[in-house]
Parts: sequence; structure tokens; C-alpha cells
Amino acid sequence: QLRAVERQWVRGRGSHEEEAPARREILDGVYDGALRYVDERLAEVAAHLERRGLWDRTLFVVVGDHGED
Repeated sequence: QLRAVERQWVRGRGSHEEEAPARREILDGVYDGALRYVDERLAEVAAHLERRGLWDRTLFVVVGDHGED
């Protein structure tokens, strides 16, 4: 159930003015945690490329989609 709420929050981030402050704080934490997780994984990829001597010959492109239909 939290995943469904999380998806709704990410899709309409900031549009849930009626949400209780405690719930908003939880959902903000979930969102921030997801961003931190992705950031850490990308750092691992970059470090791996650097260790293998491929970083200087690599174009590292990160593209995001806000999930809007």
C-alpha cells in the first residue's frame, strides 16, 4: 500500500495539500531515500568505469522522466 501512495506522491508531488503533515514527512523521506539510492548506484557505476580505465573515454548520460502521461 505504501508503494501505491509513494507512486501517487511522486506523480503529483506537492499537490496533496490535504495530506497530514506526518504523512507528508514520511513520503518526503521515501522520495529522498529513492533519490539517494539512485545517486549511490550511479556513483558505483562511475567508480567502476574509472577503475577499469574507461571513464575518460565514456560519455555518461543520465536522463530522467517525471513519469507524466
